[in-house]
Amino acid sequence: YVERKKIDKIKVVTLGCFLMAISFFLLLVSGFTSVLVLMMIVMTFAEMFAFPFSNSVALSRAPKGHEGRYMAIYTMSFSLAHIFSPMIGMEMIDKFSFSSNWILMGSIGLIGTILGIITYQLVQKEILKKQLS
Repeated sequence: YVERKKIDKIKVVTLGCFLMAISFFLLLVSGFTSVLVLMMIVMTFAEMFAFPFSNSVALSRAPKGHEGRYMAIYTMSFSLAHIFSPMIGMEMIDKFSFSSNWILMGSIGLIGTILGIITYQLVQKEILKKQLS
């Protein structure tokens, strides 16, 4: 659908990041099993929006002939996130609490959302600049 309707991939990734942040904040609500179901649904949609299109964004930003380098950096950062995120999360839980961890992860997601919005605006300016020149 996103490809067919030509929806900007940066917008889709940013939406996925925002939904991921919301899913972490939903974990702060305790005592209701339905909140966990809602969190899993929101996180599932977040993953479906963010992950497949994030590598497409990285690839589309690469200059001609440097696609491999960009994808290597993308893959390395993705791998590092999978290594350090559980470590940071477990340390947060050990030193503070589960709630602190959800607040930290949700806040990182909100920061990512803001950076996604900024990135979208910068790319739009870049496109406009290319069209004018």
